[in-house]
Parts: sequence; structure tokens; C-alpha cells
Amino acid sequence: MKNLVISAILILSLVSCTKQSPTPDGPTDIRIRNVTDSDFLNINVTTGKDEEDHNFGDLASGQETEYFRFETAYPDAEITLSIGDKAYTTGEPDNTYSVLLQQGKFTYEVWVSVDSQGLLDTKVIADAPLDDIK
Repeated sequence: MKNLVISAILILSLVSCTKQSPTPDGPTDIRIRNVTDSDFLNINVTTGKDEEDHNFGDLASGQETEYFRFETAYPDAEITLSIGDKAYTTGEPDNTYSVLLQQGKFTYEVWVSVDSQGLLDTKVIADAPLDDIK
């Protein structure tokens, strides 16, 4: 009985340490597109599930970042950045009833919606399926 318990613990520990295989919910490749006339500084994106985040760095006006792979992502993400010395954010979204973007490549187009309040808005664009998922 003791050997059975030890074997079960070892098997569970090995299984829990392996990287998760792809699911319909992810992975999801995200990039940022700056659709303003201003340069973005220190772009940070939190995708919403399990507080997964990534810093995309700086982005010039009219440009887009490279894709970054998140395990999962929602259409509404929290995006924070600076324009000059002023901080901007989309705010933390309520994704309680949202559906994940699932496997694919997506672009968050970002613009300033209310400059006086430092608020951003976004639009999600589906770019392509993932070509490296089996």
C-alpha cells in the first residue's frame, strides 16, 4: 500500500510539471498596433486570465509590435502605456462572461479615447491561424 501511494505521488508530480499541450483556448499570439499620431512608451499588456502579462516596450506612431505568445487571451485586455510623461490605460476589463480568443494570431489596435482622463480604447483584429500548432 505504501508503494502504491508513493508511486501515485511520483506520477502526479511528473504529470503536473509538464508543459500543457495546446487546447482550443490557446495559445494565442498577440501584437499591438499604434493607430495614433503619438509614440507609445513602455506598453504593458495583461490578457486577463491568470494575470498573464508582457511588456512590449516602445512603439512609434503607425507601427506594430512583433507577436508575443500568451497561453490564453481575452478580446478585452488591460493595456497600460505612456505618451510623453502622461500615463494611459484601458482599465481593468471585466471578463466574467467573455469568451477567450482561442488559438490564432490577433492584433489589438490601440488609440486614445479620452485624452483628459488618460483612457485608451482597443479593437481586436483576427490576423491568421497559428501555423506552428499541431
